[in-house]
Amino acid sequence: MANKSNEGDYTDEEQISVQRVHPAFLCPNCNGRNWDETTTFQTPYKSRLWRGKTLCKTCKEPVLWLIDPDRTIEFQTPKMHRPIGY
Repeated sequence: MANKSNEGDYTDEEQISVQRVHPAFLCPNCNGRNWDETTTFQTPYKSRLWRGKTLCKTCKEPVLWLIDPDRTIEFQTPKMHRPIGY
């Protein structure tokens, strides 16, 4: 059985979404823009931002990034739409 989130009604698996979007920024590992066609998003419990994970096809490294789900990719702020850990 899947783990339930702290106080939420959704399992960890139900909080994951795969969408056909990719980051607008360059890959922080190779400075390329050769992203996989899809991004896996996780919606952490009690967090307004989503955490995305997109594979760079050039360096084969996954890049984690934050996104505001209430804005389109074009209207993300630099503070929100950025790689995590760089």
